[in-house]
Amino acid sequence: MRQPDGFQKIDGVPYCETLKELAADHQDGDEVEVRRFMQDMADLLTDVGREHWRSKSLGWNRKVEPSRGLRPLRALSIRQPHAEAIMRGVKKIEYRSAPTKIRGDIYIYASMGRYSADDEAKMLAEYGIDDVACDDLPRGVLVGTVELFDCDGGNWHVRNPVRLKKPPKPTKHPQPVWFNPF
Repeated sequence: MRQPDGFQKIDGVPYCETLKELAADHQDGDEVEVRRFMQDMADLLTDVGREHWRSKSLGWNRKVEPSRGLRPLRALSIRQPHAEAIMRGVKKIEYRSAPTKIRGDIYIYASMGRYSADDEAKMLAEYGIDDVACDDLPRGVLVGTVELFDCDGGNWHVRNPVRLKKPPKPTKHPQPVWFNPF
């Protein structure tokens, strides 16, 4: 039975008592605590379960694409090592020449384009990423999702990166900026 505001009774689901205890422990939390709790719960799930949990619990009305286990989202092409920095939460603003009205979850596509080896090494150092070489970063795949939540001119603000465990190649041809990967 559906409850108001999109909530559903949990009496018939496994671990019902544990869920009720967790809900009682966190019912008076502020929004930051609630989001942290929800992210902790989502981290315990598989990629497909995590995306479904995030979309339902945060009110994002996006469905998981069952054939791939991925939601149908737009993808944003970004060169490495910028894509890696975004997925690590180090880079929170993507700089573009024009603003965008797009908001919500998007895929980050690590494009095939390269900078010079020296430039890539400098960027990795500036981001504080020293546990991987730029040649070892994934390219030509969707590396994860982020929430594009604000835009100030050419500054596109992103948050809540979620890395995909098995980065898929898009079935549709990647474009320089936005594209639909499936």
